[in-house]
Amino acid sequence: MKQRKIIIGNNIPSFHLIASEGKVLQRISDGDIFGPEIYLGYTYYINGEKLTEPLLELPEHFIEIDAPEEYTNEINTIVTISSNSKNLFEISY
Repeated sequence: MKQRKIIIGNNIPSFHLIASEGKVLQRISDGDIFGPEIYLGYTYYINGEKLTEPLLELPEHFIEIDAPEEYTNEINTIVTISSNSKNLFEISY
């Protein structure tokens, strides 16, 4: 996993995480999957429950996992639709 340091809000250090090829990022505490890339900041919910105070997420709160098949299929469908739809907006005069 690649980490790039970024600054959010009032000069608060945070991170931009990028998963390796074929991997996605998963939050350890609740198992939510965020895809191959995420910009960290404050989260207000974990496991669907509102936190009493916002939590500044850190790289150590995430792991890389193999992309689940349903996630890979969904991405492939979007790419296929996107590739096939370029002609939908052509206008002939």
